[in-house]
Amino acid sequence: VGTLIFVYLIAKKIFGKKTAVLSSLALAVSTFFLWSFRTAYLEGVETFFMAAAVYFFIKSLEKEKFWIHAGIFLAFALLSKYTSFFLIPFVILYTFIRRKESFTKKKFWIGVLLFLLLLSPVIIYNIMMYKTRGHYDAQVSKLFPSMFEAAKKDWPVLFNSNEKIVSPIFHYVGMWRELQRYHSYAYGLVLVFSAIFVFVSWTISMRKKIEAAGSRDRLPL
Repeated sequence: VGTLIFVYLIAKKIFGKKTAVLSSLALAVSTFFLWSFRTAYLEGVETFFMAAAVYFFIKSLEKEKFWIHAGIFLAFALLSKYTSFFLIPFVILYTFIRRKESFTKKKFWIGVLLFLLLLSPVIIYNIMMYKTRGHYDAQVSKLFPSMFEAAKKDWPVLFNSNEKIVSPIFHYVGMWRELQRYHSYAYGLVLVFSAIFVFVSWTISMRKKIEAAGSRDRLPL
């Protein structure tokens, strides 16, 4: 329910109420979405925190105080599962392009500090594991082929001898193959074009809002 609420709020903020209702309704009847929650997979919890982090990131572009909320929920998303890491470069890149002044704001750095503080147990855990075992946690080690041999001693099933060692880029390229494996080809195309459409529309929408806010702040000559 919480994920549906944040999806509704995100869509409403970007596209309007009608699209928000349709978006949350489509997600509510998605069998894959419901299955991930009912089977108690980590993806369910991760999705909730990711949606919350995205919503408060959007809010932070309007009000500085929401950087704190965004940092907290992004940390919780990473604590749930490492795969939510992809949000970090997205947030940094978008902020650098559109709102560079945010990097000078106090609330932004408080949000960063809270993010690192909440994530510190995982960071310390991986550092200590590397010092004592020569590899990071299982999910992180999967990204570094050089750690496969060391990780295989602790997780022989996950890092078996028949597994092909690949570069980290392969894991991102392989996402398309996984979509085709579990969903139809048409669904994959719709997903890709929807993601592009959402990003472009969001960028245009936020640019208009920023320009409108700037024009209101200007004093008449």
